[in-house]
Amino acid sequence: MPNTASVVRTTDDPLVSAAGTLLRQLVIATGAESVVVCGAGAGLVGFVAEALRENGRGRVVECEGGSGVAVPPGPVDLLVLGGAPERFLPMLRVMEPRMLPGAVVVACGVPEAPERAAGFLAYVRASGSGYVSQPLAPDGGLEMAVRSA
Repeated sequence: MPNTASVVRTTDDPLVSAAGTLLRQLVIATGAESVVVCGAGAGLVGFVAEALRENGRGRVVECEGGSGVAVPPGPVDLLVLGGAPERFLPMLRVMEPRMLPGAVVVACGVPEAPERAAGFLAYVRASGSGYVSQPLAPDGGLEMAVRSA
């Protein structure tokens, strides 16, 4: 699958850099080929595009947090959620039919607004949800969940 994304790398912002580096590592380590970035900004898209290019394959689909979700054909290997935390759960639910076991979800900015992300957090952290989830430290905090079922 050809990578049609252009690199827009913003390394002067240490917060974007930490999350971007984590995303790049995840793409490389998992061999992700289809990445959806919702409301997380061009800086993070650039890191993902660079990693896909390093892997020699893949594509990134970007959607704005408030404009609906672009659902790519085929499986989604990595879903990056940013923007309004109250939209994380609806965006995840739209993508779930395309996510196979091993797919990764990274939600940015959860610790900054935990009450606004409460539904999403309760969902991915619940026993039997089909996810293994935990908070991570980069950028003041991310939530990373891996689809297990």
